[in-house]
Amino acid sequence: MSFPIVAKGELRFFDGWAMEAGLDAFLVRSVESPVNVEHFRRVEHWLYLDFEGAGLAAAWDGTVDALTALAAHAMAGNGFEVALKQAHGRHVQIPPGYRMDHDGLPAHHYRWELYFAARDGQDERVEACARGGVDLRAKLDEPGRTARQLAEAHGHTALAATIARLGG
Repeated sequence: MSFPIVAKGELRFFDGWAMEAGLDAFLVRSVESPVNVEHFRRVEHWLYLDFEGAGLAAAWDGTVDALTALAAHAMAGNGFEVALKQAHGRHVQIPPGYRMDHDGLPAHHYRWELYFAARDGQDERVEACARGGVDLRAKLDEPGRTARQLAEAHGHTALAATIARLGG
């Protein structure tokens, strides 16, 4: 049985590297969650989430765990408020983790920079990623889409053609 799940909030990250580590941690834990990377809106070093959807009650723990892992890499923001609406609903507030440095983070890979640029139709950012040596053929998300496939899926046909011309 599926129940309404609501997840809202915002996080500010120290920089793109910290955001990238948080999104990596989220992706690993979000397998059973109805919330996925497509539901985040990015503005510079901020991630915004305004999700209202449905999921199995069993997805609750995975959703909270994934959003907690993401928030642990943030430095500020309102965090996330997550609610499972049913007869005996659950609610949790997930605060940011106050990360102010790169200690213990994996190497910077810019995968999420390319992901959001392709998804959101940001030509200049995609071209900057290509100039910086980011692999335009890399699989960027859970379904394994490339930058060109993301651009096409979101109606950015001119950007998709540019990515193809750049080797992606």
